[in-house]
Amino acid sequence: MARKEDLTERQQAERRYQNMIEKRDRFNAESRVVREERDLLNKNKGLVRQQANAIRDRRSQLLGEVRDHKAKRNDLQRRGKELIQIKRKLRGRLKGGVEAQVREHRDQATKLETQQQTQSLSLTEESRLLENLRRARKELAELEALAREHESVLREVGDVDVSIDDHFQRADAEHQEVVTKSEQAQALRHELDEKLDEESVLIAEANRIHELFVKVKERADHFHQRAVEMRKEVISIKRSRRQEHTEAKALVKQQKAVVREALEDEKKLDEAVDEAIAALRKGGKLEL
Repeated sequence: MARKEDLTERQQAERRYQNMIEKRDRFNAESRVVREERDLLNKNKGLVRQQANAIRDRRSQLLGEVRDHKAKRNDLQRRGKELIQIKRKLRGRLKGGVEAQVREHRDQATKLETQQQTQSLSLTEESRLLENLRRARKELAELEALAREHESVLREVGDVDVSIDDHFQRADAEHQEVVTKSEQAQALRHELDEKLDEESVLIAEANRIHELFVKVKERADHFHQRAVEMRKEVISIKRSRRQEHTEAKALVKQQKAVVREALEDEKKLDEAVDEAIAALRKGGKLEL
């Protein structure tokens, strides 16, 4: 009866051990699936991060170009404004009606020359006329020099006008580059935000799956530990059963020896009785 109870206890222990093994394997299989899902999310997260970094680098490059074009635009505009100031100063050197004054003084000098050549004048009148002619010629020379200076200034002003137009045209071109590249950088900003949002979602999901993996792995480890304990229990029961079996065999062997010894003693007793009977018969003291 005891042997049947021991066998049942061993079978129950083995059944519990197998149950722990099955649960452990099931949770290990589930943890592998969860781990693969987590690793895939992490891989996708890495790809999205690479894409985000590429967008960030391109945007940084564009922003650098925007700064360069802004600096060029501002420098051209500054130089254009400086040229406008130069132009104003040059125009300030111009006096209105110079050409008319030149014509007027030239006509006056010609008139005085004609009068000096064609009229008979007293010495006093001729001296006064010559003085007026000398003064008219001097003023005419000054006005002609001023007119030449005006012409030079006007040419210089024209050159400055061309340079001003060139500077502001180039500044407008640089400004257009600023606008275009700023729009491209803004578009990349939106694209970068989308990638960062996508990465955040992947990070959150990967973290959630990792937490699930940890829990499932803990369950698998728990049942593995239980299986180890149950295996020790099964081994202990089997060892105890073998010990009992060994002890039982030894006891049976001992009992057989006792019985054999007893049987041998009984045989010797029977032989002694037979010998006594034979002796009595031989002495005539025993009759059947």
